[in-house]
Order: sequence, then C-alpha cells, then structure tokens
Amino acid sequence: MHRGDFNYHSEVHPLQAVAVSRIHGYDDSKESRGGGPATRTDVWISPNGGGAGDKCILTHQQDPLLWLAVDCDPLSQATANVNSSDFEFDIPLPPRPPGHGKPPSVTVFDQTPPGLPRPGVTTSFIDGPSPFVHAAVHMTKPIKGQLPSQIGKTIISRWRDDEAPVTRLKVKVTELEIMNPLKHVTPVIPARQLCSAITTQDCSASACPAGETCLTLGGPTPAWRLFLEANGDWKEVIGLENVDTPISLPEDLTFDVGLLEGDRLHFHATGKSLGCLEAQLYGKSLGHDLRLYGLTDGATCLADTNPDIGTFDITYTEPDLGRARGSVSYVTQSIGGDGGHCSATTARLCLTNQDCSGESCVVTGGAFKLHYTITKVHARNGERDECPDDVDHDCRAGVDRCPERTSGDDRRSRCEP
Repeated sequence: MHRGDFNYHSEVHPLQAVAVSRIHGYDDSKESRGGGPATRTDVWISPNGGGAGDKCILTHQQDPLLWLAVDCDPLSQATANVNSSDFEFDIPLPPRPPGHGKPPSVTVFDQTPPGLPRPGVTTSFIDGPSPFVHAAVHMTKPIKGQLPSQIGKTIISRWRDDEAPVTRLKVKVTELEIMNPLKHVTPVIPARQLCSAITTQDCSASACPAGETCLTLGGPTPAWRLFLEANGDWKEVIGLENVDTPISLPEDLTFDVGLLEGDRLHFHATGKSLGCLEAQLYGKSLGHDLRLYGLTDGATCLADTNPDIGTFDITYTEPDLGRARGSVSYVTQSIGGDGGHCSATTARLCLTNQDCSGESCVVTGGAFKLHYTITKVHARNGERDECPDDVDHDCRAGVDRCPERTSGDDRRSRCEP
C-alpha cells in the first residue's frame, strides 16, 4: 500500500485472490440485502495485477532513462498464477444461538464475468469453541479444457432457525450536490490537437494522414468519480464524466442493510475530481506520454494530481435511528479537502491562488453534499423461496437443494457436515 505525501489516498495493487467476510443481517442473495443474522463473504480472484503484477513493468532497468524507450501497454505479461492451487479460506460465523447443535447453512452465488469458466466451491463446517466454515474455490480443475481465471463468488453462511433480532434499514440516496467541482479556471496545460503518430502536425488546421487520429492534448479535465458504501456494500455514482461546474444531480441509489443487536450503520463516500494526471496520462507508458506532450507539458500534467473532495464518513447507532418505523432525511456535506472561494470575491470558487486573479484562495473544503433518507422497514429472516440460476448450492439441509446443472461449468459444489 502506498500513500502520497500530501493528498492522502491509499493505493492497493490488485490482489491475486481475496475473500472479505462481514457479519450483519443478510438475505440469501447475490445482491447485498438485509435479512437474518449471517456472514456474507465476497470472493474475487484474478490474474490481472496491474503494473505491479506485469513482467514488463517488473523487469529491472539499469538506467532509469531507459524507461522512456519501454512501452509495456497494454499489459500482457501477468506474473500471477491463479491456478497453482485452490483458493482456500475460513469464514467466521455469527454467534451461535443458545443450545443450537445443527451445522450452519451455506449458500454460494456465482458472480463470475459472463463467458468465463465458473469453478465450484466446497464448504466444510468446522465445529469447536469458535466454529467456522472452511471454503475452497477449485482453481486447479479445468472446465471444458479451460482453467478458471477471473472468478467472483458470494457466500452466505448462517445458523439455521436463528431468531436473533435484526433491524432492517433502507438507505436511499436522492441527490448529489457538487458545491465546488475543484477545477482550474485556466487548464494547467493549454489544449492542442496533434496527430497520433506525427506528433508535430497540428490537426486543428489540416487533417492527419490516413490511419492516424487527431488527438486533443491538454485543456480542461472534467469528470468526477464517486463511490458510496453502507456496511460493506459499494455502489458507484454514475453520470459524473462531464462535471466541471457546480451542479445538483438527482440520484436513485438504495442500500438494504440489516443491523444485528449492537451493530452500527456505517455510511461513507470516497472519490475524486480528476486532475490532468489521471484524466490524460493514465493507461499509457511514460515514454508514450512524453512523446505526445513533450517534457514541459508532460511534467506539468504529471504534477497535477486529483484534488481532494473531502471526507464523508458517518456512523449511526441504534439509538440514532429511533425505535419506531419511519424515515428520516439528511443532507450531509463532506468535511475538509481542497478548494474554497477567493479572498475578496467570495462568490468566486477556486482551487488554487491562480484561480483568483491577484487574490488568494481561501480553502474551505466541503466540495459536495449528499441528500439521503434512512428508513426502518420490516425484518427479514433470510429465507429464500426459490433457487435462481445464479445459486451454486444450498447446504441448508446438508445437501444441494437446487437442481444440479448439466452445463460445462463446475458449480455442482459439495456440502459437507
């Protein structure tokens, strides 16, 4: 994990395999929905490790300047071997109901991208003072002659007939209000139009030769990216690719959350207003970017990182939500971050002092607000009425409940007591 020296955003290189377990109230569904006490485990496996997992990038160069002549994009030399062994992990369980002697039920949902092999999952119950479920994703077994590669699974584990109380909530986001888009009044590098290969030719004046495209380099960098999360369920706010002025956008995002006794609702956002570096340089090699932009403009764009949109991180406990059913609406602004208003012309938004024509930029932060409503709804017990096609298996009765498939995938997983 890396951390910058100024704008503190974490960077985690893609993992070869990861299993994340959360204990809340969950329904038996591939979607995150409130229900009875359960553990939801999301599993993702991929050989795509980004630059940190590509042989071309990892090859040592004696002279750093040699990197200007190396073009590794698109990345094609993954170093991870996800088929060297099965992916095995343990799943913690909610507190066992008093006097409960039965093994837990386990339901596995497939989330593998369409068209790719879908390996099976074996689950085994391990009893003891701290009981758990051991799971294995079968990555070493070919399916129709093809080994699995990119895999997604969701596993719901729960005790049978667990009557522990659950408070079910709907968190509905209705509006995103961008107070300050965090964009430079004057772009950090001026816009130019150049041919893709003959980069000295200005294609705003004459057409590029056959086979080349006219590229726009520099200029404004519109767009935001914003992700919201409620108790581990993530959703992206879409439609932000043209944000460059203050704007209010209607939203329709709903989180379905189940809180156990003593549990909390954690609601937070993370995102960015794109700077020149990410908007224009990402996805290409350093040498390619410098050939296009030149040393001066290239270095200037490289230094223009994403402005900080501020922190949005809220926790609600059961007393905060009240006892009766009903809805409460909130408007919450992000805290801190970049941007503000000019010192004398206070109605003028700014990102840096250069945006204020002789004045200074008074940093206030709080670049956006979220409008949302939290509603208490009836509790659900997590029972499922049918076996949809994405269910791998259901160990509720100790055996597969859903019909076995005869297709080429290997989702006929085993349930072991």
